[in-house]
Amino acid sequence: MRWARLRFAIIGNVGTIISFRVGAYDAPLLANELGISEDSLINLPNFTARVKRIRDGSPTEAEFITTLLPDPNFVGRFPAVLANTRNR
Repeated sequence: MRWARLRFAIIGNVGTIISFRVGAYDAPLLANELGISEDSLINLPNFTARVKRIRDGSPTEAEFITTLLPDPNFVGRFPAVLANTRNR
């Protein structure tokens, strides 16, 4: 019960909600806040999200956005972490 109250307290105090694909446990809460169906959050394609903002003091309708695809040449920190692990 305490965790449920905490979740609702957090959701009730944020001005912008950005939701990428979520699981069945989180979908009802976020779908209710965004004013969309649970299935639309569970089945969001990769690199897409739904956004609801406060604009001029009023909440907007949930918008569909597409994010940038990751850079195919980006390898991140994996080589450095792997080398560091092997040096131990």
